[in-house]
Amino acid sequence: FFFFFKQKTAYEILSGLVGSEMCIRDRFLNMFDEAALKSEECKHFELFYILIPALTTAFVDSFMQAKNTLSTKNMTRVYFCDDGFAVGLAYLLRILRQNDKFTGLNWFKSVIEKHAHDKPAKGQTQSAEFSMRMRKAEAYQKEFEWLFYSFVAAQRYFKDEQSRFTQLLSLIHI
Repeated sequence: FFFFFKQKTAYEILSGLVGSEMCIRDRFLNMFDEAALKSEECKHFELFYILIPALTTAFVDSFMQAKNTLSTKNMTRVYFCDDGFAVGLAYLLRILRQNDKFTGLNWFKSVIEKHAHDKPAKGQTQSAEFSMRMRKAEAYQKEFEWLFYSFVAAQRYFKDEQSRFTQLLSLIHI
């Protein structure tokens, strides 16, 4: 028997965090000394954000393979989810201070737009092979969108208070 426990999303967790949980989050964020991250030994981290497109593509591929493996073993009513990858990316981008650089790549937006563009027009006749490829592409797009939602929620969790304050001020001055 497999038991499924609903995994809370980062938004659900964030709204319930008070006191000690926020201290734990802040302790993790402050664990890395900024001077140490700027040292010559850590110079290779400067371009970490450029690796994220390849990492996310590999993650979605392996995630879909794992789901397919579960489905081929005739396991019914089994759910497979993993927010850890998205949380890890958000954490690393936060401590490396590369959120803005990664956001500038427009990675998730471009992937979602590409998949939307590749869809055939309504009413267009399709071969069985083409239909199968399109179902696979739609499943890939859906997994990518779920990764995007998890990543955005995780980014909100690791956003510093100063950024939140600045964001609120910018909304007021619009």
